[in-house]
Amino acid sequence: MRLENLKNEAPVMPDDMRKMVEQQVKQQIENNQIETYRRKRASWKKMAAIALVAVMAVGTTVFAGVQYYQLKMEKEGQYGLKAGVVAGEDVSTEGEDVIPEEIPTLSIKAGYLPEGMVEADDESGKYYYAATPYQGGVSMDIFAMDQEISAENLVLSDTHVTDAEHISVGDKQAIYLERTAQISGNAGSVAFNKKLYVVYPEYWQVLEIFVGADVTKEEAMKIVENLEVTATGESKPLSEYLTWSARMQQEGQGEESKLTATAEEMKQTHKVGDAFTVSADTDSEAGIIADAISVRVANVQMADDNSLLDAALADEDVQAAFDQDGKLVANEITYYKAGDGIDSLDEAVDTKTVNQKLVYATVEYTNTSDQELDNVLLFASFVGMTQDGDGYTFYDRARSNSDADYVSSSSIGGLGEMDYYDIRGNGNKNYISALQPGETVTVHFAKVVNEDELDKLYLSLDTAGGSYAFMDSALQMGYVDIRQ
Repeated sequence: MRLENLKNEAPVMPDDMRKMVEQQVKQQIENNQIETYRRKRASWKKMAAIALVAVMAVGTTVFAGVQYYQLKMEKEGQYGLKAGVVAGEDVSTEGEDVIPEEIPTLSIKAGYLPEGMVEADDESGKYYYAATPYQGGVSMDIFAMDQEISAENLVLSDTHVTDAEHISVGDKQAIYLERTAQISGNAGSVAFNKKLYVVYPEYWQVLEIFVGADVTKEEAMKIVENLEVTATGESKPLSEYLTWSARMQQEGQGEESKLTATAEEMKQTHKVGDAFTVSADTDSEAGIIADAISVRVANVQMADDNSLLDAALADEDVQAAFDQDGKLVANEITYYKAGDGIDSLDEAVDTKTVNQKLVYATVEYTNTSDQELDNVLLFASFVGMTQDGDGYTFYDRARSNSDADYVSSSSIGGLGEMDYYDIRGNGNKNYISALQPGETVTVHFAKVVNEDELDKLYLSLDTAGGSYAFMDSALQMGYVDIRQ
């Protein structure tokens, strides 16, 4: 919907009230000196912060934009939700276009956090409990209101919704919704099973707030009600930012995964004991330094208990995989058939209990360059592959059951990124703080894996990740065959 000619259609305001509004707007502008809200680089959802000053006082009329916008929602099927911010019935859509071309960015700060919850140190809009870092908690994104959405063309915003309601957050309109929790995946992760949309029409913006299962509705509401949302004084063209409808189209989208590789692509595969040259990925101005490190997987051990681990370096999820005697517990795996989230929910179709094994890899990093390497990034992925003739396929446990689309587990056993590492540099992170020329540093990586997956197991030391699909960088470096 085009919001046009609002100046002419706005109601006449008495002089004393108009002067009061103008004075308040002037005071807000004079006080508008706020630090810029920075977004996290390469986050799992990339979003720009955007805003719009939408209050105009002209002559004896005023455009009180807040009064004209309404947050609409309606059900789509049984579990789908359509939503959008639309103009009120009294807004004229003919004549002058009053949508500004420039919009300011916002600063968003939490004025309240539950006990034990902290802000992520990367200023990403993420808050989590210190006991479960980067899991659950509250995560925020922000995007623009649309110019074209009307009550007749609301876009599908969410699926798997079991409850949704209109609420007020202070003087702001909002939607609160809850979703089924099993879509979150394996044990050890915290499902984001709640969400809020809060509308800031005076800034032409919608705040999307993801809430983890470890945060109650009551605590989530206190966090949102105490948010400090202010304009920064900086602006960008509206055309550069993502709108509500474009944001919703992103949900569930991603790049197509490469799940197969030829023998030629896998020719760099290494055996345990082989040394191979890799680039150094440094958290410094030097960036990536080509062919600076020799890596060797010296040894791979299997264990049924936690005797190989340093208890001080094992987080709560790893510790939960062992019983009181330090023995690995069994893993109950549930297979799910995915519903469409609109007319059907996901359904459990099978359950299997398997034993778990601890896979413990000893890896040596040697600086083969003539310069000191600072803050060298460490990363290990324990991936599964099956070989069929001349090709390789990334292993997906769900595909072993023809009726299943995905699985969830009672314990952390499974393929993926490392569960444990024993070199902690640069603030308890996975870095070698410094590696001198010719120096070798030994690192131990560990993963709890389902016992029936050991015959498919490869190790990737590619710092780009790639736990669930082939990546060009990992193929060039070469996977290490650690199958048992």
